[in-house]
Amino acid sequence: MIDRKYIKGAARSMIRGRWFRLLAGFIPSIAVAIVTSIITSLISRADYTAGAVMGYIISLLTGFLGAFYCCAYFIRFVRTSDCRLNGLFKAIRNGKHFLQIFLANLVTGILVSIGICLLVIPGIICACWFSQTHFVLVDNPDLTFIQAMKVSRKIMKGRCLEYIVLIFSFLGWIFLGIFTLGILYLWLLPYMQSTLAIFYHEACSIAVEDARTGDYFDTHDSGRY
Repeated sequence: MIDRKYIKGAARSMIRGRWFRLLAGFIPSIAVAIVTSIITSLISRADYTAGAVMGYIISLLTGFLGAFYCCAYFIRFVRTSDCRLNGLFKAIRNGKHFLQIFLANLVTGILVSIGICLLVIPGIICACWFSQTHFVLVDNPDLTFIQAMKVSRKIMKGRCLEYIVLIFSFLGWIFLGIFTLGILYLWLLPYMQSTLAIFYHEACSIAVEDARTGDYFDTHDSGRY
């Protein structure tokens, strides 16, 4: 069992005095959002429906990049305390790796959506199972998206409730951030992402230790992003 208070405390200690610099990890997400917004706005001037459709397509094709780079940035940070952007964009190794990341994001989104449409709870479980897929692909660029999703599910075996409780433990901060006009989020976002990265690191380490005699993809490699 992963100690929620421990990993959140560790995250707070790690970001102390660095939270502003850690906002750099969200630059790709912000850049994608800005580009999508600009293109959608330009197209919408001529045709609102076409603009909305194009915005959705662009988000589908590029939105996952922000999430992936964020995972790459913060897992490197919690392992090495390196909060620079240097080398971050090398996290995507080649076109094949890019395709696997895209397919992982697409398939996970479809499975979660189907699960939510059916009974909600299956969708939540799927979201938990595959929540570590980006981290796995950061550590193991040679895996296919199916292999990465399987590894994520193994890592999360028996940990869905822990993960849900961890996510919900930030709700109070999220609501409080609304009353600060979003200023609190400048600290909260690095805090949350650092905590999730530590959760992956700890869960992965435990899963590898428990499965040393079995067939398991070793994702615990601190030498990678």
